[in-house]
Amino acid sequence: MPSNMQIPAKTFPFTRALQTIENKSDPCGGRYIYVHELPPRFNDDMLKECKRLSLWTNILTKDSSIAAAVFVPFYAGFDISRYLWGYNMSVRDSASLALVEWLEKRPEWKVMGGRDHFLVAGRITWDFRRLTEAESDWGNKLLFLPAAKNMSMLVVESSPWNANDFGIPYPTYFHPAKDADVFLCRTG
Repeated sequence: MPSNMQIPAKTFPFTRALQTIENKSDPCGGRYIYVHELPPRFNDDMLKECKRLSLWTNILTKDSSIAAAVFVPFYAGFDISRYLWGYNMSVRDSASLALVEWLEKRPEWKVMGGRDHFLVAGRITWDFRRLTEAESDWGNKLLFLPAAKNMSMLVVESSPWNANDFGIPYPTYFHPAKDADVFLCRTG
């Protein structure tokens, strides 16, 4: 091939995704996550026949009056991640305050005052336990809200001094520094 001819750039299916990193006006460039909207047979339909999941128990319901626990699908970790740096306390606390206010008005909350409610926070407990009202202090005050103290929180790392948060660590603590570490682990 003559040296003055250019080889056409090969495009890959993920080329467009990589190009989003270069768009400096998009603060989320290179970090987008697509979530499939799966056909019901992969999720919802399974729940319709949940008796078949376990012959001895039937644990899924849309009737809160027969529920032993109430899941609150609030993305607390995503919420605080948006506002940890450069935002004042009122912004950092707003969604948590609004959530608790909404929950307290619900009939499901009134049954046990939230003691049967739980949520998955997705970050360490300290992100939700701001100790003071100083603007410079870290996190929000979700876990210090009186109503939230009644709920159980599944966090990545829990507090040894509080009884309502439970540590559910990341699936692995293996963080290879280089490719060779992966191969060493496989053979070692």
